[in-house]
Amino acid sequence: MPKLKGRAKRNELKAPDEFLTFSQRVMAYVRSHKKQVYGVIIGILATVSLYTAGWAYWVYMNKKALLLYGTAVSRFNSVAFDQERLKNEKDMVLKPFQDVYERFPISKASKLINPFLAYISYNTGDLENAIKGYESFSGRFDKGNEFHKLSLLALSKCLEEKGELDKAVEVLNSVSLEESDPISAALIYQKIRLSYLKGESKAKEEAKALIGKLKESWPDYPLLPLLEAR
Repeated sequence: MPKLKGRAKRNELKAPDEFLTFSQRVMAYVRSHKKQVYGVIIGILATVSLYTAGWAYWVYMNKKALLLYGTAVSRFNSVAFDQERLKNEKDMVLKPFQDVYERFPISKASKLINPFLAYISYNTGDLENAIKGYESFSGRFDKGNEFHKLSLLALSKCLEEKGELDKAVEVLNSVSLEESDPISAALIYQKIRLSYLKGESKAKEEAKALIGKLKESWPDYPLLPLLEAR
């Protein structure tokens, strides 16, 4: 029996190592298919290099766009609440925003300029462009998103100014209102205003129902006492 054990061990030592055999096969394949193997390696390296270069450019472009966007927002903030200055300096305020879009059209910053352009259009009497701007911006977000709700609120106000009250209400009806949400409260407030402005026989009942909804969803809403007094 001991002799058998010793013989078995010697046989195991003589047997080829599986790992070495596999490695030898790989090396043999590489030697016989050099062009194909090197082609795959070069392809991988080229892809990685392109991706790295593209990512580096994307980061660089977004940084440059963000700097220009910051300049545009600063200039906008300096005149935003002075309607006369905004009208007189409209072109100067618009230019940096337009530069962001023209120079960096696929940057993240370029997607944020529409609300500013729409606000400027609204406050300088260009309701058509204001409506287009808010419609375009709202379409970039899901219905429950805060930016979507705010842009529709602004859009409703533009349509109200244009005298299209039914459309203004329709825009607000497309938004889902959530409890304890200040933006939802603002939307309800706008709907109440529009109910009065439409002058329909059911407007008063609609307004009462909306006020009740506002009380439930946002009992501390600061404009609630004014609405109830009306």
